[in-house]
Amino acid sequence: MSIPEGPTVFSECGTVDTAKLLTAGTESEELVKKVGLEAAERSSIILYNWNALRRILDRHEDTIRKRWTKKTRVRKKTVLHEAWGGEMPRLHRPDIEYLLKEETELNTNGVMRQRPMGEFKWPHINLEDLSCGKTMLCLLNTRARYPPAAFVYHEIQSCSLGISSDTLVPLMLHGYIMYLEGETVESYGKLVAFGEDSHPIGGFQPGSGLLVLEIQQKVMEFLVKFCETILQQPAHTLIDQFSVPTGTLAPI
Repeated sequence: MSIPEGPTVFSECGTVDTAKLLTAGTESEELVKKVGLEAAERSSIILYNWNALRRILDRHEDTIRKRWTKKTRVRKKTVLHEAWGGEMPRLHRPDIEYLLKEETELNTNGVMRQRPMGEFKWPHINLEDLSCGKTMLCLLNTRARYPPAAFVYHEIQSCSLGISSDTLVPLMLHGYIMYLEGETVESYGKLVAFGEDSHPIGGFQPGSGLLVLEIQQKVMEFLVKFCETILQQPAHTLIDQFSVPTGTLAPI
């Protein structure tokens, strides 16, 4: 059971110079191709990890709950750092915390630093919230039991401060819409062209769609890694070498 390689990312919100990829008022074929490729690659990784997470929890959710509950808060934070793959923000709503500090520093020293993107893309991922009570277990359960499409509006809402503060600036791709529906790579992250006379129903601007996919990819990778860290075995072993137990698991 091999994990797909990560996507070849051609852009980051807020740093794209799309003018280099535009031609005479129409989107260049190069930009359209790259957006479609990035969407497909991210979608593939998201769905792969969602299916892996779902199968891991089918077999081990009770064990994960018991082991997590027994850990001290200090140890929980260590596990979260390891699973996240980097320094996880310490406080609730790190995006707000950063803007408050930025305003203070600007007023005091006249200095404005480059904003860290992570705090604004994943403000709900922080040590204060996830190490407290059953928050992490609830996140794990809901993301495993419901498909990624169920959370697309949550992702947009959670990073709304980053968008409204111009920290995150999704690229514009006119004449196209991105659909985040279904449970296959063909439907989840599908890029569709439309003409001036057509009016597509639903969907996202492609830049916003890519932002959702980027957010979800990191979250799903984090959750699978969290399970591997708690259970101390790789995902393929947790799935292939264990059967689904009988009986019904109690609500969290």
